[in-house]
Amino acid sequence: MREDYLVYLGSVRNLSPHTLESYRKDLEKYEEYLAASGVTAQEAGLNEARGFVGALSKKGLAPRSVNRVVCGVRGWYRYMERRNEIGSNPFAEIKSLRTEKRLPSFLFEEEMARLLEMPRAPARSAAADGDGFWKLRDRAVLEALYSTGCRISELVSLNLCDLDLKNRTARVMGKGSKERNVFLGAESIAALREYIALRQQHVRRGSWEAPASRGEAPASSPASRGEAPASSPASRGEAPASSPASRGEAPASSHASRGEAPASSREAGAAFADAEALRAVFINHRGRRITDRGVRFVLASYLREANFGKRVTPHTFRHSFATHLLDRGADIRAVQEMLGHSSLTTTQVYTHVGLERLKKVYRRAHPHAQ
Repeated sequence: MREDYLVYLGSVRNLSPHTLESYRKDLEKYEEYLAASGVTAQEAGLNEARGFVGALSKKGLAPRSVNRVVCGVRGWYRYMERRNEIGSNPFAEIKSLRTEKRLPSFLFEEEMARLLEMPRAPARSAAADGDGFWKLRDRAVLEALYSTGCRISELVSLNLCDLDLKNRTARVMGKGSKERNVFLGAESIAALREYIALRQQHVRRGSWEAPASRGEAPASSPASRGEAPASSPASRGEAPASSPASRGEAPASSHASRGEAPASSREAGAAFADAEALRAVFINHRGRRITDRGVRFVLASYLREANFGKRVTPHTFRHSFATHLLDRGADIRAVQEMLGHSSLTTTQVYTHVGLERLKKVYRRAHPHAQ
């Protein structure tokens, strides 16, 4: 039943793999609690539901975390209710815990400008190799995060075909597999052009040429896992009947007899290893698509130098993007579209950020404010 619900969430609701994994863990917690009580999910009632919420709180989970778990379990029961697998939803009467109202953190425009200046690379002639190229990449990553307001998952998923530098737009895939266009500012376009001009050579060196030069197969190729390509006779445990290998020999003129991989295998391995990297806009030091963890690592190195005295994450760029737009008079519905929010309520939190900031200015500056 649980697996059916997760399949439904993935295929019908289009939830991301990360979200599905969170739901899976939350439902496992609930089932473990019921198993300790000797009750099944179908037999559970309001008392079990209340007891589960209390158990989560006793474990030290924050109210927001408790509410997230409860929301997932309530949805599971709602799913079983629609399929007539249970009579009633024991979580229907469970109310969400009261949570502290937290305003999103953001960087002021001056702080953001200082952070974006940090990865400036040396002259273009010196940027092709060494540290210079990676500074170009870092600047392009940070500029894209701030210019588009996209989520980190959307940024690392960007492919070259998603960019339209001429029209200053990019196509991203958001939550629920919803596609939207985001905008690239002049600084972001300049950073991307400079980075992309040198990117190709680092993709090839990272994902194929460097391993080959060390006599290794690309990490993502079948050969690196000790496997043969799925379509080859070797993958079926066979050797072609007419081949020397079927007689336990290596052809005298073959690459294998000289301790090399056949040229066609090398080309196939290169294509296999490079396929994903060649599409990716942003790559890492190994020439592969950068991950969200990689972006966090890049950002952390500049934040240590900046020393803002507050917590800054890739999502802070998104908060700053929205806050700066609204501060400068942008329509809230336009900001909603740019962020990809399905509900205007989610976007309205940024108006509170602006109001709180104005209150602080007023209290500090007005002679009768105190």
